[in-house]
Amino acid sequence: RPTRARSRPCAMMEYPGATSEVFRIIACTLAGDSLDVACSGSMLGKDFWHLLPAQKVPFGSPKTLKVLIGTEVMKSEASLAEQGLQNGGTVTIVCEDITKSMRDAAAKKVLSGREIMLEELHAWH
Repeated sequence: RPTRARSRPCAMMEYPGATSEVFRIIACTLAGDSLDVACSGSMLGKDFWHLLPAQKVPFGSPKTLKVLIGTEVMKSEASLAEQGLQNGGTVTIVCEDITKSMRDAAAKKVLSGREIMLEELHAWH
């Protein structure tokens, strides 16, 4: 069910598996900034994560984002509903430095021909 408009910026994208059940998740940084993200419970964590880098960390930056639901890192292959998020729920986005081990792990996956997730692609470049 749609929610009333808020004064915070809002990000939304079309994504595979989208349903008509639209709700908003509030993504907060440790600095207190926030962003409303329009999504649905069926959206996968990786699709939700894809909405955030353009908002907070430019591609090619030496930093990447972690999305936390409470104290747990958001799972890429699980839906938002499966991870307990509901309309009006809050996640925390944390910027962290991309380490050499993160770059090496991403490169190893690419060179072995395995599919990499967006977070890994961000670290690899």
